[in-house]
Amino acid sequence: MSAFFNFIYLLGLALWIGEVFFFASVGGPAIFKTLERQLAGDVVTAVFPKYYLLGAICGGGALLSAVALWTISISTPSWFNILRTALLVVMLGLWLYSGYVLRPQAHEVRTELRTLAEGSPGHSELSARFGSMHKRSVMINGTVLILGIALVFFTGYNYRD
Repeated sequence: MSAFFNFIYLLGLALWIGEVFFFASVGGPAIFKTLERQLAGDVVTAVFPKYYLLGAICGGGALLSAVALWTISISTPSWFNILRTALLVVMLGLWLYSGYVLRPQAHEVRTELRTLAEGSPGHSELSARFGSMHKRSVMINGTVLILGIALVFFTGYNYRD
């Protein structure tokens, strides 16, 4: 049974971190380099619900599997179980906040911003607000990526001979 949960844990973590890495380093930059800014924003807006859903599924599966492994394994050191579970809880919490709280708010601001002409009253305030939300989202995604890479390292360290 532990082999199954270990597989789900590793698969979820690998797919999630791979998804974040791909979007940040290849997908996002290519979209904004290839398309006009407004159209690129529309494409990203269409992609993000699935992006965050996939990450939530992968992260949730990794977390549930990590908890299951903790309960059935007597040979895994407790420091690793605590670290793995804590990192996954933080990562998943950040991910859910970014995808299901921050993203809809940013989308709303972006939609409202598009109704205002540049230089009109309120435009610069909304633009700054969207920029702040975007920056926070990028920082959260970067944090999830870094914590995920650290978790891959600690997982490998735990399985060394």
